[in-house]
Amino acid sequence: MLVNNRFIRSTPGCNPINPTDAFRTAVNAIMKKDTAMLYEAMASTSMPIELALSVGIQAWLVDISNNKVGMRMCAGSLLCAVFMGSTNSQERLGTLDQGDNAVFLIAMLAAKHDDPRILDCLFLWEPGFRLGTRTSHGSAETTATFFMDMQAPKCSNRILERKDEIVFARRNRLKTEHAEAQALRNAQRIKEKGLCTCEIGNLFIDDIIEDEGHVQVHCLDIQGSLTIASMGLSLLGMPEVIARCTSIDEEVVTQRVAAMAAVLTRGGDIVSAKPVSIGRKHVLRGLLNATKHIRSSDVPDAFMLL
Repeated sequence: MLVNNRFIRSTPGCNPINPTDAFRTAVNAIMKKDTAMLYEAMASTSMPIELALSVGIQAWLVDISNNKVGMRMCAGSLLCAVFMGSTNSQERLGTLDQGDNAVFLIAMLAAKHDDPRILDCLFLWEPGFRLGTRTSHGSAETTATFFMDMQAPKCSNRILERKDEIVFARRNRLKTEHAEAQALRNAQRIKEKGLCTCEIGNLFIDDIIEDEGHVQVHCLDIQGSLTIASMGLSLLGMPEVIARCTSIDEEVVTQRVAAMAAVLTRGGDIVSAKPVSIGRKHVLRGLLNATKHIRSSDVPDAFMLL
């Protein structure tokens, strides 16, 4: 996504909530560590960049103090709520075609602290983002230059390290769209022909069809043990991805499984995982039985993340 180096303001009179009131609510939410309240505050209005950046900084500092870094920051953090809420605000106001405030806000925050960890989250939230101007085409190089101009050399280096993700973002998106279309067709065939005889498996199939072929990721409570599992990769002839977790790291493991599923969907290779067989009584068994005609005999039932 190309983002101009400017913050898009909404049309006067379009904000249902005063930005100052929303700012106060957002700060209160950060103090309470309430991500839902923070999301609603950011989604309710279009804040000036100064206020939005202040909220972002405070959210980030609280996340850091609570060890919400890495994958923990990418999923379920206060900073994540700021990003998602800002995106929702622009979608509601219809200004996304002019530039992405949420991306620019997180980029500014990363530049202010020269912290590449924030950029790593942005790569996950908005793959292939790039910064440019009204007169120049955005690229990895112009994005790296933006951070150098902002006196953020660590961020600039991180952009250059991950430039392939920016360059190939469109290709990866097309691969994902193609895979989702294939998964949707296969799910519809299974549904029409009644190939899934398991009630739970049919529920999974219905979810995939309703979400137009998008691979699902759910937390399963199996005999008191929590497991995060993908549902839908088998429709592409691939193993599903599973990982054990606890109630404490559920959000982080869910994000990791989703990320690995996305890599497989694009035709990439999975790392730090071992092939496993799924038992007859496992909740995934019904879906796997229904897709056995799609998967070749040498494809394992699932990959267990290590």
